[in-house]
Amino acid sequence: MAQTLYLSPITMIVQYLTNLGLMAAGGSVSTYVGGSVNTPATTYTDSTGAVGNPNPMTLSPAGRPVAASGASVSFWTLPGVVLKLVVSDAGANPLVSIDNISAINDLTNLTNSLQVLLASPTSSNTAGSGPVAGADLVANAVKSYNVFADLRAANAPLMASGQTLIVEVQGGTAGGDGLGGIFYWVASNSTNDDGRTIIKPNSVASGANGRYVRTQGLGVPIIVVLAADFQVVSNTTPQPAPGLNQNLLSGGTYIVQLRLQLLGIGGTGQGWKVNGNLGSVSGQGAGGGVVSGNGTAAAQVNQVNTAFAQAAISTTNNDVVNVDYIVTVSGLSAFAVQVGQNSSSVNATTLKAGSALIVTRIA
Repeated sequence: MAQTLYLSPITMIVQYLTNLGLMAAGGSVSTYVGGSVNTPATTYTDSTGAVGNPNPMTLSPAGRPVAASGASVSFWTLPGVVLKLVVSDAGANPLVSIDNISAINDLTNLTNSLQVLLASPTSSNTAGSGPVAGADLVANAVKSYNVFADLRAANAPLMASGQTLIVEVQGGTAGGDGLGGIFYWVASNSTNDDGRTIIKPNSVASGANGRYVRTQGLGVPIIVVLAADFQVVSNTTPQPAPGLNQNLLSGGTYIVQLRLQLLGIGGTGQGWKVNGNLGSVSGQGAGGGVVSGNGTAAAQVNQVNTAFAQAAISTTNNDVVNVDYIVTVSGLSAFAVQVGQNSSSVNATTLKAGSALIVTRIA
């Protein structure tokens, strides 16, 4: 027989017992077409399909399905055959009846199965490859995509009532660019694809329903925390705080927040300077302010690349810097926190461990 056969899971049932818990010696195993009353279904001894099994098949003294030789048997079926299994004892009393048993790895009747989607080229992107092959049509599943283009290229899911689909996207145009997030499928949504919160599959006609909708606000905050105290001595030029920086991608708009704690022991003349340094900026919005730990407020800050300073520094409490920027990046750049002394002093000005830079992409 030329075509592929598939192993039925009824092969895994190697022994049957009576209702009294005894071995079902002399009983029978019958196979029927799934969903029918008593339409016989042929099974085969192996994957070649050369020899059919007896139907019904008599159980051995040990209650096992065996060939005439006494050897154990297997049940193989043609593609698409779904079985009904009926087992009776020697007195024809029913013991087991199981309907609609599909063969192992037979995808013929499983159009919505994960195996089908993994094997189907129609669930890949337009190039026939890439991260979109797989679970993009599977109900109650989570699928990960690299960028929005891959999500658009995947087939639009066909969902039954009550089914859900959640997808995770790693980035907008590149993984990790800050535009990634979690989306869910809304079959009734026809909102325009904005490349941020609403994504339309390419297979959905313009104006037709079916969109992926972001489950939460745009942008996941990236929090960078200073691991150890950073000290500046006898230097009024702001120095980069080790590790307190974050790359920003060209064309992105970000909220950048500084949450810093500074300490000096040289008295009120020592003070500190902090720079929020960014190389390529096309515009800034209004920022927050600087408040020192001794209750003296510094001027409002709304410019990146401009130092802000506090001449009066507490000797007993940390001075607190809370500044918010909105920046649009015109080229690939890095936002870096820099710290210096307002007046040069041999007494260290310290940026305390736990100080943080928080970056959130919003467009």
